[in-house]
Parts: sequence; structure tokens; C-alpha cells
Amino acid sequence: MRVIQVEHTGGPEMLTASEQPAPEPAANEVLVGVAAAGVNFIDTYQRSGAYPRDLPFVPGLEAAGTVVAVGPPPPRGSCPCPPRSTIARPRRCCCRA
Repeated sequence: MRVIQVEHTGGPEMLTASEQPAPEPAANEVLVGVAAAGVNFIDTYQRSGAYPRDLPFVPGLEAAGTVVAVGPPPPRGSCPCPPRSTIARPRRCCCRA
């Protein structure tokens, strides 16, 4: 897949296009074919080095698209759900009755 990544901190000229293998979804994950992605101020701060990140990285945490692959279910007896939801509305964990 084609990605834009930051290999070194600095200005917009530090953004480089590269090819990377498509990831495989792990247990209880999905792979989304991204149709649109959002890049925000935090991404520019990280690119500039004002907010340090491990390098290289692909900026942007917002995306919209279509699910193209589904990972296997989690192993029986394990719960991949976080102990506390970070979204505003309640959600039901997949491994709790």
C-alpha cells in the first residue's frame, strides 16, 4: 500500500511517499481500505518535532473507508476490550455477557 510517512522531523518537505506491505488484522481487529484521511494540527506538531514521536511514522489518526479484511476472533477466555470505554455512549464488550 502507498503511504505518506515522516522519516525525519522538520517542515512539509519531510513528508515522503513510500510503499509498505498491507498489514494483516490481528485478533478482534479489522483492516480498513481508506477512502479519506484527516490530518490535523497535532500531526504537524509531530512532524515538526514539537511533539516527539518514534520515527518513521505515518501521520493522521482519522480515516473513513470500507472494511476489507476481518481478523480472527480473540482466543477463548481472553478479553481484548479495554476496561473502560473512551467513547461518549456506552458500548457492550464482545466478550462480556
